Amino acid sequence: AGTPGDDGQSTKLTEIEVIGHSMLFFSAGEGTTKYLLTYVFYMLAMHPDVQERLYKEIAIFELEYDVLMNLPYLNAVIYETLRIRPPFQLSEREASQDYEFEDSGITIEKGTNVAVPIYALQWDAEYYPKPE
Repeated sequence: AGTPGDDGQSTKLTEIEVIGHSMLFFSAGEGTTKYLLTYVFYMLAMHPDVQERLYKEIAIFELEYDVLMNLPYLNAVIYETLRIRPPFQLSEREASQDYEFEDSGITIEKGTNVAVPIYALQWDAEYYPKPE
């Protein structure tokens, strides 16, 4: 795939690869957006007081992009929905270099897969008092 570089690794994407990656990018983004909006509307339906406060914030403006990007309560509703119902329960990454936690002396070696339990962290009372 792509054009090999000096080290034998691909350095360029072919047109087909660019199209494939673009399709994946857009389809993945569409799913998470649908998921978020579904739960925002659900949470608003379950909490009419929040729905009313949000309506009052939005109703006084013409809905334009710049206005929507600067509505603090709307942002709070979206962020809290993402905390309560994250689109991904778990995030996995591969360590690109060795990393030592100084307080414990534990080292994650390069190449080790690390899983971050997003849902568990966002429902942990140590970080979010009254997480429910």
